[in-house]
Amino acid sequence: MIEEILFLKSLREFNRRLWLPSFFFHFGLYLAIAAVGCAALATACGLSSFGTRFSAFVHVLAPIATFAGAVGAALIVAGACWLLMHRTTDPALKNSTHAGDIFNLLFFIAAFALLIGGYLLRAPGAASLGEFARGAVHFDRGIRIGAAFGAGLILASMLLAYIPYTHMAHFIAKYFTWHAVRWDDRRNERGSGLESKVAASLGYKPTWSAPHVGADGQRTWAEIATSNPTSEAQTARETQK
Repeated sequence: MIEEILFLKSLREFNRRLWLPSFFFHFGLYLAIAAVGCAALATACGLSSFGTRFSAFVHVLAPIATFAGAVGAALIVAGACWLLMHRTTDPALKNSTHAGDIFNLLFFIAAFALLIGGYLLRAPGAASLGEFARGAVHFDRGIRIGAAFGAGLILASMLLAYIPYTHMAHFIAKYFTWHAVRWDDRRNERGSGLESKVAASLGYKPTWSAPHVGADGQRTWAEIATSNPTSEAQTARETQK
């Protein structure tokens, strides 16, 4: 599972052209998350009543957070640009590329490019990543971060709020769906908890827009799964005639 999540093993095996840009993009996201975690942990240790005991730990975490954040942001921008190029030029991706996919990639590029540029070009005396993290915890409005870096933070915050409402959340949600299905080999035995979960799922009434599924919100999954959509479509056409 770790090999699949971190290194996109299946994509490397079955779609090598998209593997490297996708790996850059996803691994960059993981590094960015790790950077935020390290910065938050360093700040928490520094603010604790045992701050002197954790001083060495804080000095180690701060550069790790800066390095992971810089590399992660660079990988995200590179991967997103590379994926955008594939999305706009590869005929094989035409049917699966929509305006929302292009917008999402441009959103990532804009947010993290501003963060990189704003941090690298910050004026003398501007806050470092550690100082910014401490200022954020203290709600210190006197912290100087620069206009470009501030715009990047605003866009990144908007992006963070936007992701859960899009299919981009799959990099977190896929563990509870695809990964759990792929590697969960428990037997569905009569009277088990798994059987009750399956029974509850079969009682759902989906409302998918794809007409061939027949998920109109009236029929349950059990009814849909035990029907033949091809024969039903044929019957509907004959009735119309």
